[in-house]
Amino acid sequence: MRLFLFILFISTSFLTQAAAIVDIGQLQLVVEPASAPVQPIDLGQDVRRGVVARVQLEPQPLGVNSAGHGGPHSYLLSVSFVESETGTLLLEGQVAARMSSEDRRIAGTLRLEPQENNWSGLLTLPAEGETLIRIGSKLSDGKKRIYRFFYNPRPAPQLLEGGEGL
Repeated sequence: MRLFLFILFISTSFLTQAAAIVDIGQLQLVVEPASAPVQPIDLGQDVRRGVVARVQLEPQPLGVNSAGHGGPHSYLLSVSFVESETGTLLLEGQVAARMSSEDRRIAGTLRLEPQENNWSGLLTLPAEGETLIRIGSKLSDGKKRIYRFFYNPRPAPQLLEGGEGL
């Protein structure tokens, strides 16, 4: 029993001295971003029946529904609808997107949900080749509209032997 108390006393004093050397309360957690912020890809705008649709793709991190390098990539598709005459933002109705590539249809219909100032949804696109993104809408005025946008990912720059790009 005495040996146990002696060991307990020694270990307690050792831990107290170690805590005095390193004040754990003073340490700060440093979190660095995994990568630089990614800029949205602007696919442009299209006008149908007096409503302007503006589309952007925001690349998502690899952990978000994507297969990694060389495979399909995930994007947040954002669409904003504005009446061309009044400049009023339209956020009521139904909006969906369909994607197709040169050789096949990529996925079924993706329903977009209204957010603060746009409609958005998560989609997966191939890493190569041109993709047609069709946005179908039936907004608060009851009119149906179909907008067409194209996306073609830029190929990665190839390095020459000296380490310079083409």
